[in-house]
Amino acid sequence: MRSLRPCLMTVILLVIPACTASEGSGVDRRFFNLYDLDGWDGDRTYWSVEQKQVVGRATTKLARSEFLFSNVEVSDFYLSMWVRQTPSGRGGGVHFRSIRDSNDGAIGLQELVGDGNWGRLYEEGGRGRLDWTEDGEKHASSNAWNFHEILAVDQRIWTAVNGHLAAALSDPRGARTGYIALYLRAGEPQEIRFRNLKLVHNPAVELVGLAENQLNAALRTLPADDD
Repeated sequence: MRSLRPCLMTVILLVIPACTASEGSGVDRRFFNLYDLDGWDGDRTYWSVEQKQVVGRATTKLARSEFLFSNVEVSDFYLSMWVRQTPSGRGGGVHFRSIRDSNDGAIGLQELVGDGNWGRLYEEGGRGRLDWTEDGEKHASSNAWNFHEILAVDQRIWTAVNGHLAAALSDPRGARTGYIALYLRAGEPQEIRFRNLKLVHNPAVELVGLAENQLNAALRTLPADDD
């Protein structure tokens, strides 16, 4: 008689579910599928996917900034990606814990990219400059791929550029939830590319080889009110 063991093993394998975003490492597989902009909302005139990269491109002068919003809500999260802007210095970046305004713009926290701005923190539609560090700039390269990381846990936010800590901010007034949006700034023709996007919910508090106590020691605390 032929053994039934191979058949039984096949059945068992078929019924085991794949890991979801809340299981395993916490990596959100819904965030970017590498092939199209399913799960993202933005003007396809400017946003597309090429070679598993999210591309923002304006071939003529851009009258207003354009945003590509993910439909995945974030609270405490870790986000990493490689970013390349051509020409470097046009501005742009990554919004997080942000919301869409009535004109399809974004309101909320933002990590900036581009020459003169790598790793800095800004609040669009609010307080403006939050952490205007030059530390990210020291480790970035113009017109090249740069590795960016954002770690946001409760009111604490850290950014890193190419493996080096850039901004470190404790912000009692900052939003704790919202959405991620990629940002193409108004102005002259430009292109910005994002690849290897990775989103992790409820991450461990560690970054660029630094433990939580070391990251906390680097924090600068903003006032809790306008005073």
